[in-house]
Amino acid sequence: MYLNSTNNQRYSAATISLYVAWLDKTYLIRECKYWQIKTKAIMANNTKYYLIDNGFFIANEGKINSNISYLLENMVFNQFKRQGYDVYAGTDRYIDIDFVLTFKNKITYVQVCLELNAQNYQHECENLLKINDNNRKIIICEKNKACDINNGIEIILMEDLLKNP
Repeated sequence: MYLNSTNNQRYSAATISLYVAWLDKTYLIRECKYWQIKTKAIMANNTKYYLIDNGFFIANEGKINSNISYLLENMVFNQFKRQGYDVYAGTDRYIDIDFVLTFKNKITYVQVCLELNAQNYQHECENLLKINDNNRKIIICEKNKACDINNGIEIILMEDLLKNP
């Protein structure tokens, strides 16, 4: 496996792993392992990374609107880490969940979206509803446009999440 740069230099997986490890040690990024939803096992070989500060992303892109969904997800990840949760990316054969949180043997499944509205309501709820257990399920959004969920999924506004230390 190789990654090509813009000047056609090739970087091996070992080199990329070394660079990522350095970034992790300098606290520029945080590791997020994948959680197998059905087996509740942490997948050792699959990892996502989140920036410790959205300012790094904005400085590189030059504007905030370039990928607002990523910035929002990044903020949520960092907030839950600050609150002491173990945070994983949830996956299963037909399910992808933004985050699986564990804290004191309790599991919470989290979806993150900019705006919850009639157009994306089904999409945001669908994967949460596919999980057949009694753990807490929440959607965190910046704006909630008249969506009332009566299926056990909680809606938390971003501003309320950020108020909790």
